[in-house]
Formats: sequence, C-alpha cells, structure tokens
Amino acid sequence: MVLPPNQDAAKVFTIHKSKGLEFPVVIAPFLSWHTDHEPTKQPIIWVKPETDPFNELGIVPLRYSDKLLDTVFADDYREENYSACLDNVNLLYVAMTRAIDAIYGFVPNTPGSSGGIAKIIKEAVVTDKNPAGEKGFALLGKYDAEKKVFELGSIPEKQGRRERSADIVSTEYIVCRRPDSLRLKLHGENYFSSGNEEVRKKINYGKLMHEVFEKIDSINDIATGVQTLVMEGKISEADSPYLIEKMNSLLSVSPISDWFRPGIKVMKEAEILMPSGYTRRPDRIIIVDGEVVIIDFKFGEEKEHYFRQVEEYRDLMGEMGYKDINAFIWYVEKNKIVKV
Repeated sequence: MVLPPNQDAAKVFTIHKSKGLEFPVVIAPFLSWHTDHEPTKQPIIWVKPETDPFNELGIVPLRYSDKLLDTVFADDYREENYSACLDNVNLLYVAMTRAIDAIYGFVPNTPGSSGGIAKIIKEAVVTDKNPAGEKGFALLGKYDAEKKVFELGSIPEKQGRRERSADIVSTEYIVCRRPDSLRLKLHGENYFSSGNEEVRKKINYGKLMHEVFEKIDSINDIATGVQTLVMEGKISEADSPYLIEKMNSLLSVSPISDWFRPGIKVMKEAEILMPSGYTRRPDRIIIVDGEVVIIDFKFGEEKEHYFRQVEEYRDLMGEMGYKDINAFIWYVEKNKIVKV
C-alpha cells in the first residue's frame, strides 16, 4: 500500500517487503510462524545421492519430511531443516529491527508443543536464564505473568515531524566535452502513449499536474511541490517558474482557494477499501468540522463515467458514516467545476 509520507495512516507490509526499511512504530500482530517448513506446504528437495544404487540416478527429488531421517538421505534432510530454521529466525530478526521508537508484538499465550517462533519468544521471556552472561540480563524480570505482557524500555515523547535533511545541490556535472549531444529523458514524458504528438503531450501534462496536486496540502506548498518534481527529474528547472505561476493562479480563485487553504485536514490519493477487496482513490478529500468535500481532478474532455466515478466516492464516504458530503469534478484546464 503506497501512501503519502505525511498522512496519518498505517502502512501494511509483509516482513519480507519491510526489509531494509524503518518506521517510528511497528505493530507485528502474528509472531507465530513455524521454524521449519509449514506441515501443509512441505517442499520438494533435490539431492545428489552418493550411496549405491541411488547414485546412478543422478539428481533425485524427495518430499521433505522427517521420515527421511531413517534413510540414506538423512544428512540432506538435516541440511534443509537447518536452512529453514535459520531463514525463519532471520525473519524474526527483520521484524524486530524495523522500529525506530517502539514495537508492539503479539504472541499466542499457548504456542503449542511443536517448535515455532511463538514458542521461542514465550520461552525467552519467562526464563530466568541469561545466555549473554555479563553483557545481558534475564528477560523474566521484564515479564508481567499476571498481565502476560513483556515490556522493555520506554516510548520516547513525540518531538513533532522529523525535518528532512538538507538537499545537496550540484552546480556542475560534466559527463563529456559535448553536452549538447545529450538529451535528458524526463520521467514525465511517456514515449509509449498512443496517438499523435499533441495527444501524447496532453496525457503527459495531465499526469504531471496530478503529481503536483498529490504533493501539496495547501497553496503554500506549491513551490516545494514543484521543486520536488524538479529533483525527481520529472520537469526541468526552466519549466518550474511557469508551473508555479500557473498553480498559484488556479488555486487563488474561489471556491478552489477554500479547498487549498492552510490548516484544513486533507487526504490525498487515500485508498478506500471496499467489501469486495477492491480499492478506490479519490484525488482529494477535505474534512472540516464534520463536513466532507471530495474533489477529483480531470484534465481532458468531460465524460459521463467521471460523474459516476465521483458519485461512487460520495456513496462510499456515506457508508463510512459521514453525513454532510459534497463531491465535485474539477476540469482544471477549463476551470469548470461540476457538483455531483
């Protein structure tokens, strides 16, 4: 799930997808996977036997099972078992090292007799042993047996939004003696769009403007949002003043200026999860004193299905419990607003 970094929301990741990332607070709800391969998903392992007469077969496919311990393939089973255990313990390490400030983990109170991550964690927090010697301590002292809660450390006070590190500006980057022979391909250009050059330009322009709107909460953010596109290589530095001027002109006229005034709660490209599992993403939702305003930006010709699309957004917000809802389609180039 992709969300703007400044939006009040939770990001949902698998542990594998979160590898290499960090988050202020992590909630790990299911610390209960197997250390071995799951019993219902036993893989096929491919071995090269060295014992007669199996060595004449070359490579042999075997169903992974502890029954192999009673065969000539016992060493191959142990090797695969060790690798599976190491992978699943490493998965726990990844889950436990994503948090910056705090991590909340949930483990079954009765993890069962079979070996698993839940059993390892439960045994670790209820033992009075200290395998790390002088460098560690017994986890039992941090475990509340009555509440069944293990708690270590304290959550730091929120210091506000972390400031982004200063940008590094390079004034010169020489790649050859003939820079005029180079041509910069901007991400904003879509060379595979169908149609003639004029159609392609309109499509690219609409995509670019959508990205600008995604990056701004209020009219005060226009310059920063446009500069971000410059840094990402989606527009050139020379084009940025024109885009800033155009955005200021568009957002200074009522009622559009009300949609981009500072201090209001804004959700941009927020996903609405439907009962069917599909999602819908209105371009902009504003919530002020219980009133909801939905705005969808369009850059082409008016089409009937746009109306039905925004009507669906409005109905979904109603099903979520909101009462006072207004929905609009804003045809930006025509500066035409259609109320749904």
